[in-house]
Amino acid sequence: MFKTYPKYASNFMVSTGCPFASLTGMRILQKGGTVFDAALGVSAVLNVTLPMSCGIGGDISLIGYTKKNNKIFCLNGLGETPKNATFENFKKRKFLELPRTGILSATVPAMFHTYLNLYKLCKLPLNVLLYDAIKYADEGIPIGNQFKRWTQSNYNIIKDDDYLCKLFSLKKDIIKQPELGNTYKKFIKFKDSFLNLQSEFVNALYLKTQKLSSFFDKEDFCRAQAFFESPLSLKFGLYHVYVPPLPTQGYLLLQNLKLFEIFNKKQEFKIYGEKIHLLSEIFNLTFEQRLKKACDPKVRDETNFLLSKGNLLNMASQINLKMKSQCRYKGHYKENDTTNFVISDKEGNSVSCIQSLSMGFGSGVACEETGLIFNARLGRGCTLNQEDPNFIKPYCRPINTIIPYIITYKDNFYMAGGTPGGDGQPQWNANFLISILFEKELLEDALLKPKWTFFPGGDVFEKDIDPCICVENSMPQEVDDLLKEKNHIVIRKKRIPGCLRIIQKGKSYLKGMDDGGEEGLTLGA
Repeated sequence: MFKTYPKYASNFMVSTGCPFASLTGMRILQKGGTVFDAALGVSAVLNVTLPMSCGIGGDISLIGYTKKNNKIFCLNGLGETPKNATFENFKKRKFLELPRTGILSATVPAMFHTYLNLYKLCKLPLNVLLYDAIKYADEGIPIGNQFKRWTQSNYNIIKDDDYLCKLFSLKKDIIKQPELGNTYKKFIKFKDSFLNLQSEFVNALYLKTQKLSSFFDKEDFCRAQAFFESPLSLKFGLYHVYVPPLPTQGYLLLQNLKLFEIFNKKQEFKIYGEKIHLLSEIFNLTFEQRLKKACDPKVRDETNFLLSKGNLLNMASQINLKMKSQCRYKGHYKENDTTNFVISDKEGNSVSCIQSLSMGFGSGVACEETGLIFNARLGRGCTLNQEDPNFIKPYCRPINTIIPYIITYKDNFYMAGGTPGGDGQPQWNANFLISILFEKELLEDALLKPKWTFFPGGDVFEKDIDPCICVENSMPQEVDDLLKEKNHIVIRKKRIPGCLRIIQKGKSYLKGMDDGGEEGLTLGA
């Protein structure tokens, strides 16, 4: 963990998982750009500086607030399943379950189409927004301890790809990515036409995937993958919490908060161990329902049911406040596969964004000509179980763990936030927001509480994980004792992954902070 303190600003604020990206965001804002300009520039830099976590071959979900019309919108770039990735084709190759890595684990890259849509909201020229990303790709970035640690922990994923092994050699002190830099330059050249931009890369991507006997069709790389969408929201007193729609797990955060609210109206949970127990019961229920119900609305839209009062009250009736319930499912989550950022500008606009390769270094497969690393979302989010809501179907988007959010107070912007961390996201976000929305704690007090995670999460490819609660070593011993009395298995860890990043609106200032879980940087001016 890194020491962290709240930052204050009167004009704008940026918080990202990488100092290079935070500085890029500040430079763009100081040149007169809006949060949308800064978001594009920051995202592009993160693809260069955190390549194990995100990239142009991955997914992205952005939720934005525009001050001028006091509106909140989502821009989701969540790639589709390839045209030929059918149940029958996987069975022909004798697969009993979807592969976690390799080209067969990938969905269609969605990042560039997202950038084209995001650029419609920008003020500054694209060459200005991508200047830093191109510079860092061409000239290289120095490799710090976090980069080395994350690369080493995921090196087995890229070990069979000669290009990636050479590019991210652990012996290097500086890493250059000229192919990625050239791809950004082509993006600037063809920014005005999606078809022209796609045609510039289609052949390279298609030839690479066919060489590896994938299920991609050339048509896949020509289909639009990013769309503006309306957010989901629920009301908590004078606050509204907004999240992206399915197939993200945004609704899951809303369920967790609403279920806590139901119990909080009956009694206060001032003892931290009691609150952790209640939340673990809630997570147990909501993850189970996620596995049974949540999927791409194109397949089946369960949104209204999932957030209905009747469903939430029914789930609340199954919670045991006295003792741990049996785990209703199996799963797990990893770190180093996602990164997030939050930005606010002097016009009053704000964004929260998360981008991901699904796993560390995604599928572990790159298209050398473009510098693109394919994601592993298909292997993580879909199944070959025909009764599963995320049963594999061409052109559908797998369930996605990323949850950026925005909160309003009395219908005005109040907070933007998020965290990387797979199925830790709906847990850590809920625990933090409960401290803010219900317990009225200061931002710094809520962020710096000892973190914990309920296992297992909802990732269906992990099996036979014993239910437990992992807590940071700084957690008071009495919390362990209370949880063990309720029959929980408690495991202490040096730190819990993820990094909550928050920007909060004060009366005449912005207040920003992260929880110190990564080598990122929060800046304001």
